Amino acid sequence: MSANEALVTIALGLIANECFEVAPWLARKLVRWSAIFKYGDTARARVRAEELAAMIDDRPGNLLKLFTACGFAFGALGAAAHRAVNSGRRSDCVPRRNFVAVFWHWRYELAILIGVFSGFVTLVLILTPTWAVVVVLAVTTVVVGTAAFSPAFGRYLIASSWRVITPHRVRTAFSQAWIYTRQGKSPIVLTTRREPFGERVHLWCRAGTSPDDLISARELLAAACWAQDVRVNRSPRYAHLVTLDVIR
Repeated sequence: MSANEALVTIALGLIANECFEVAPWLARKLVRWSAIFKYGDTARARVRAEELAAMIDDRPGNLLKLFTACGFAFGALGAAAHRAVNSGRRSDCVPRRNFVAVFWHWRYELAILIGVFSGFVTLVLILTPTWAVVVVLAVTTVVVGTAAFSPAFGRYLIASSWRVITPHRVRTAFSQAWIYTRQGKSPIVLTTRREPFGERVHLWCRAGTSPDDLISARELLAAACWAQDVRVNRSPRYAHLVTLDVIR
């Protein structure tokens, strides 16, 4: 063996020895960093770091300590990545609507718009445009006057308006309260009925949502619906069917 080879061998031996000596110190640093990275700078992270450090000290050999610490570090990275992906999905994911869903959500407004437009076009064809405008204004005046001087008719109009408005407010509350699936699908509003206390909304909870989500968001639902309170009633037979009682 030449002198150069002997020097290289001695140097490598010294480096390996130093690495073996540094391995326990590096392992303890890794497990402490893993705990903080996974749980944040909290009391739980500090307790978990002490537990992992004690576990590292119990491992025989220096390399085994380092390999164990690397395993905890990779686990912390995986947990952080999973948390980041889920957090981005929850914050960025919004309910996606197709054409059929949009048509169903706005069916009352579309029906009123089509009815008014069809009636106006019919009046224009039968009468002149001027007389058609006069008839429309006269009908509007009669409806407003009747609602103003007839409390029963006024309450009927208000209740009918809430029946149209409430489903939109419920869907808005679902979006803002993060009540939807991973694909951005919120519970389906099946029907809305007028009741003496307000409105009764029948819902279909998609896979990924449950009545517990609605119960935990009762205050948000009530605020979004501009209501005094919202009661969540489970179906006695089916877990995916829920009834919302919007108290006015």
